[in-house]
Order: sequence, then structure tokens, then C-alpha cells
Amino acid sequence: MFRDPAPSTDTNGCEGDQNPIGTLTVDSISSAFHADKRFQVTTPTAVRIGPYTGKTFDLQLASTWTGTCPWSNGQPAAMVLTVRGGPTPTSPSYGIQTGDPSLRVYLLDVAGTPVWIQIDKSTVDQILPVLQTMSFAR
Repeated sequence: MFRDPAPSTDTNGCEGDQNPIGTLTVDSISSAFHADKRFQVTTPTAVRIGPYTGKTFDLQLASTWTGTCPWSNGQPAAMVLTVRGGPTPTSPSYGIQTGDPSLRVYLLDVAGTPVWIQIDKSTVDQILPVLQTMSFAR
């Protein structure tokens, strides 16, 4: 789960630099992932999780992607996400590589702030009821 998520690039040796897509909203973030050739992404669709609305989509590394990252041992890989301020030693960022499971992403608008929730797609039936009970405080 990420607050203030930002799509990440593979620049600087896959350090997790922020992809400059403009204002970070549920729509702009989901559109950026849908257009990114590094990933296979289903069409983002509207979703409601508890009181929050947003978009949901499935994401995995595209089978045609051949780029690698220093941490991927020569296997195709790509950075996925960082946070609005970009990577720091204490901020999260992460990538995926060939063989990683397909993810189900729930990108929610929480009082104007995007919140990214991802789960292994194979666990959706077990996790979705739990997500429906969540609430966020600022």
C-alpha cells in the first residue's frame, strides 16, 4: 500500500526515479500505467472500496519487455512505483521482473490523495472482503 504513489522510470540504473506525468491523480496514474509499454495492463475500470472510489487494473511485466535492472540478475525487469517526492533512502519504490505474479491494483482517491493498494491477483477473492472494511485517516 502506497500513499501518494507515482509511476517510476528505469533511469539511473532503475533507482526508482519518478515518471513526470503531471498532476498525480487516480486517472493520470492509471492512464500512465495503461500506456506504459513495459507492462501488460488491463483497461482501468471504476471501483468502489468501502467509501472510496477509484480505478482497478491488473498489472504484470509485458512479455515483450527486454529491459533489465541491476537487481534482476539479467532477467527482464522494470521499476513500477515510487512516491510523489521521488525515491529517498527511507521512501518506498519497487520493481517487478519476469516470473513475478500478476498484480491486482486498486488505486483509490482518499480525500484528494491517491492511495495504491496492490495484491497478488490470485488472492483477490480472499483479500477483497478485507479491503472493503478499510478506512484511512490523515
